[in-house]
Amino acid sequence: MSTCCLCPRLWNINTENPKEERGRETSTTLSDQLSSNFFFLFNMITTDQSFYYATISVLTVTGICMNVFFAFCMLFDNQRSLKPPLAVLVGTAVFHTILLQASLLSYTFKSFWEDGPAVDVMVAVIIYAGLSVMSTSVWLSAFYYAKIVSSQSATLAWVKRNITAVVYGGLVVDKIYLFLFVFSITMPKLLAEAHTNTNTSSPTNATVGDEDQTVWHSVRFYFRYVHVFYLLLFITLMFWAWGCTSGYLCRHVRRMEGSVSPFSSPQLRSQVRVAIQGIVQTVLYIVCAVAQFIALFPEWLSLDGRAREYVHNGSITFYALGTTINLGCGQHLFREKTVQVLTRVKSGNCWKKSSLR
Repeated sequence: MSTCCLCPRLWNINTENPKEERGRETSTTLSDQLSSNFFFLFNMITTDQSFYYATISVLTVTGICMNVFFAFCMLFDNQRSLKPPLAVLVGTAVFHTILLQASLLSYTFKSFWEDGPAVDVMVAVIIYAGLSVMSTSVWLSAFYYAKIVSSQSATLAWVKRNITAVVYGGLVVDKIYLFLFVFSITMPKLLAEAHTNTNTSSPTNATVGDEDQTVWHSVRFYFRYVHVFYLLLFITLMFWAWGCTSGYLCRHVRRMEGSVSPFSSPQLRSQVRVAIQGIVQTVLYIVCAVAQFIALFPEWLSLDGRAREYVHNGSITFYALGTTINLGCGQHLFREKTVQVLTRVKSGNCWKKSSLR
């Protein structure tokens, strides 16, 4: 792994202007200082493994409890408050978040496991479930944009009319891509382990194994850049969706100011709340995507394997919990059931007939 974050050629540019040279040296010194401060702070946080494990454990257990509660709310909702495709999107987010947090909790205590295929599979599940939680937020953004914003564009009007088919088709294509991506980045390690076990038995098998590893390393190399485009595309879509939604609601509020109170309408209040939560979700997505970039290209910051694991697992843990809280605040079904349960707990009737029915 390279010990330098920048291309060495950038440090050896000859120039005839001494002022530019001094400015470049000052910029390089400032960059080195910022990098040193970042690593000092990062090492302070990650040196103590017990702190890292305790934090991940608390956050994942909290998230699992919340998402299991959400799942029960959806299963025992006799009124079917969530209609398709919103029910499918929320259900997908809840399922993958539970899968992610349960896998993270198990992986945190991997020291009690034997290192082998089981750990590799768990890593693949964490990556897949984490990316699925992130992408579901994007499709939720597209759904709310289609429901809130009225557009004169023929293309967007068609999307609004066929939003259910668009969401279902997007989810299917998205999950296929994520499976291929996870497969491409985990296969080289599995082949390397298999090659280690068989290369001493037959020279022919060793040669074939080397060729397979070379091919899959090339596939993983190109898939990393495809995934960068994928994340940037989804960041752009979320920016566009919630930017357009916020602008539309602001114009709508200004038009209503002359006649009645803009926020006297329950529908408008709900739409404004959804827009605020969408902006928060976009910020969470961007922060987590930056961590994904760092995990994909650890050579940028000269991160070792443990630091790379901390960056990826820590960021996706915080993102999953933030998404869970955002989802709980955003869906009327979850808010209503939470109030019912808390009311029963305060009144001492929590052991009577379930309030989720």
